Amino acid sequence: MAEARLLTIPAGEPFVDLLAEGLLRRGRERCAATCVLLPSRRAALSLRDAFLRVSGGAPLLLPRMLPIGDLDEDEIALDGGFALDLPPAIAPLRRQLLLTRLVQARGEMPLEQAVRLAAELAAFLDEMGTEEVPMERLPQLVGLDLAEHWARTLKFLHLLEQAWPAVLDDEGAVDQAVRRNRLLDAAAERWTRRPPRHDIVAAGVVGTVPSVARLLGVVARLPTGCVVLPGLDTAMDDADWRAIEPAHPQYGFKRLLEAMDVERLAVRRWPDAAPCPPPSPRARLLADVLRPAATTEAWQGMARPDPAALAGLCVVRAEDQAAEALQIALRLREVVETAGRTGMLVTSDRNLARRVAAELRRWDIDIDDSAGVPLDQTPPGSFLLLTAHAFIDGVAPVPLLAALKHPLARGGMAGGEFRRHVRALERACLRGPRTAGGLDGLVARIRDANDDRWPGPVPRAALLAWLEALRERASRLLQLAAEPATPLIDFLDAHLALAEHLAGDETGSPAELWATATGESAQRFVAELRIAAADLPPLPASAYPAVLAVLMGSQSVRPRRPRHPRLAILGQLESRLTQADLVILGGLVEGVWPRIPDTGPWLNRRMRSELGLPPLDLRIGIAAHDFYAAASAPEVVLTRALKDETGAPTKPSRWLARLDAVLRSLDLAEAVAPAPHWARWTRALDDPGRPPAPVDRPMPRPPVGARPRRLSISEIEQLIRDPYAVYARRILDLAPLDALDEDPGAAERGIVIHEAIEEFVRTWPVDLPGDPVGELLRIGRKHFAVRAHLPQVWALWWPRFVGIAHWFVERERERRSGIARVLAEVQGQLVVRAPGGPIQIRARADRVEVGHNGGLAIVDYKTGQIPSAEDVRRGLRPQLALEAAIAIEGGFAGIDSRELAALALWRLSGGDEGGVERDPTQHRNQTVVTPAELAAEAREGVARLLAHFDDPATAYIPVPRPEIAPTFADYDHLSRLAEWRGGDPLP
Repeated sequence: MAEARLLTIPAGEPFVDLLAEGLLRRGRERCAATCVLLPSRRAALSLRDAFLRVSGGAPLLLPRMLPIGDLDEDEIALDGGFALDLPPAIAPLRRQLLLTRLVQARGEMPLEQAVRLAAELAAFLDEMGTEEVPMERLPQLVGLDLAEHWARTLKFLHLLEQAWPAVLDDEGAVDQAVRRNRLLDAAAERWTRRPPRHDIVAAGVVGTVPSVARLLGVVARLPTGCVVLPGLDTAMDDADWRAIEPAHPQYGFKRLLEAMDVERLAVRRWPDAAPCPPPSPRARLLADVLRPAATTEAWQGMARPDPAALAGLCVVRAEDQAAEALQIALRLREVVETAGRTGMLVTSDRNLARRVAAELRRWDIDIDDSAGVPLDQTPPGSFLLLTAHAFIDGVAPVPLLAALKHPLARGGMAGGEFRRHVRALERACLRGPRTAGGLDGLVARIRDANDDRWPGPVPRAALLAWLEALRERASRLLQLAAEPATPLIDFLDAHLALAEHLAGDETGSPAELWATATGESAQRFVAELRIAAADLPPLPASAYPAVLAVLMGSQSVRPRRPRHPRLAILGQLESRLTQADLVILGGLVEGVWPRIPDTGPWLNRRMRSELGLPPLDLRIGIAAHDFYAAASAPEVVLTRALKDETGAPTKPSRWLARLDAVLRSLDLAEAVAPAPHWARWTRALDDPGRPPAPVDRPMPRPPVGARPRRLSISEIEQLIRDPYAVYARRILDLAPLDALDEDPGAAERGIVIHEAIEEFVRTWPVDLPGDPVGELLRIGRKHFAVRAHLPQVWALWWPRFVGIAHWFVERERERRSGIARVLAEVQGQLVVRAPGGPIQIRARADRVEVGHNGGLAIVDYKTGQIPSAEDVRRGLRPQLALEAAIAIEGGFAGIDSRELAALALWRLSGGDEGGVERDPTQHRNQTVVTPAELAAEAREGVARLLAHFDDPATAYIPVPRPEIAPTFADYDHLSRLAEWRGGDPLP
């Protein structure tokens, strides 16, 4: 057997630059004919850029570069037509959906849960295939003494052994890992039989995958082949080498060399095969820091490292992730200041990567995360998900607005015009309690709306036509949503038709939806899903958006090319063989980098060992080697946040903790502390330059001519308790908006009760019907039915209304004998003279009783708390007193009598008591004032109040007296109450 030719490029040296330089030394023609095997597509891009640097930008033919290390790479085209003899790999989406069908056949569970479980099964298949462990070994685990839940799990896994091979035969395909192994083995076998004449160089591939390791063994023994290992530690002593465990960065090399039967010291330096030089001071320090756990006692006698080991090394401990992201962004920003200088952030924390990219945008530096983002978080993916949720989940207001306000939504109109229609729909129908009936209910609500009270900004007829057209476009999807179950393809076709309509521009073209790299990924996903979903059983409508979200979340969208020429944000995988002048390793928190090994839902550690799967700590060893290689660069910054996003303290990464322990023992901790100017810059970046100064209490004093001359009784109360609310609503014309899809509360309950009682009184103004309780309940059912889609209406409100009905009818029977007729919701007004001119006060009395002798009694219904007689007398609750004044002055329409006999407050509470009646003129069981006296006091008091606010010097102050301030105020945020509350009292 030929001797294996293994070379290495030591850690800390520019791997791809030295690799390109060594290949070019062989001659340009020979270099162009070379086949270079690399761990990833990103590594191939890095090598391409290295050729440009090494050649000085001169034109040249590049070698053939093939990624072989990643399972998710495209087809591995190592050599000729032997790939045609192998069955194709089953498409990932098709496999997941077929596994979903198998999972559902084994037990009842929600479809979206079955899809997630199928993804875990697919990952298990990939691992078993990658490690070449046959499924036939699963029955061997039955004899183990396992806990009951593991025994059940093992029984569930038998479907992979029993049913999955038959499924693959029907598909005429194999698992992707199996095909990858067969391709690599076929290439190895062919190259063994007929060694290629051109050079084959496997560079940067560790060989932890068995089939890759076998191929590397063949390449290393080819007459024209060699293997270049990244950062093999040839200086490690034999005791440490023997003690290496799977979590060590050199464990993968140890396993590879043992499989190839090659001594470590036989590995030479690339490209001249000279003996390996001593490692750089930084690499030596890191090797000591990361030494095997069994030999860490050597730290006690460790000598101080060469000062060069710490030169260019910095450790940043930020308060939280936001501060960490800002410090990283500042350092990357500095890189841009020097022409030709490059920088990269390497992190396993995708949230940190997004934060850094967002911080860099403040300097107009556009950079993306090369590790990619899930498809459902891209603009096209989120739009597809939002449209699915909006029209399948009952057209709820929040999902509907989220879809219609998405930047891609245009609906065949100009962007601004479409947004105006959406805003008009929101104001007219979607705020406040939900309208029943989905799109049909919204159309009916707009059709029945009053033009005089239409909120705009689009005319009612125009909005109605627009919404009816949208309903027509969505009709197919809405029809499918009403079915008990529908094939996935039918859902997908109807959904895409609606989504493309909503994304269409003025010409109707949905090109923007499928444009850019993210749009192409979404289009490819949809096309693959249509193929994968063939012959699958129907699914319920409620499951479609969830299934779509799970499937899209498993698709990663990576940029095709870097957005910035000199900066990059990379994941752990993408960083391999990539180099930069400044390397920042971010998010060095235990559980993030490295991630805690997860056994998955199928096997525990013992079961994995019995099957022959590699130890889980091997994943930590791979991550450790990535850390070791990146941290050996000349200029490195290691960062971590002391607290996570929830404010909980974090644990430093085990490698960072080891480094800290070693440096502290050598009294060198301060040697890696960041320069103080970085903390100053971070604080100064968002520092306003002066202490925060709270705003003063607003004192708006509009001219008298701008002050309202028509007020409602409720606004009179606001002038007493919170004048600023009257200023905001009547002078600034700022009407508060209800919350989206608001839960109906006390106000809505009061409205429906008032509506039912009003109709009852209007229908029977003189005599009561034969069955007054039954009649009131019949009318109540009609009004409650309008809100029947709200769950609390029948469950909570209706039982209380039944109690109200019995109590109300009892009061009616007591009072009807002494009155001629009863009027409901009577409009009235009172004109008050003020310095700036007359002011009209408008009112609507809930109930006015006209006695046989012409005397009037005014009753005010309250479904909440009844105001106390003291508050009525003091004018803090002036409604009933001012209504009395209106009655005395003949201000109620249709009532000639001005003789006021009585006032009453009825609390319609329901429940056991039904209601409570109170006379506001009574105080502590003694008559305080007559109704006429109360009305006169209110008339005089409101005149003084309005005269006060007709004074140009009077300000509309928010909350002049906190003890009488309203409990709920719509404009506290506008007056910035929280800033000035607690300040000096008003003069």
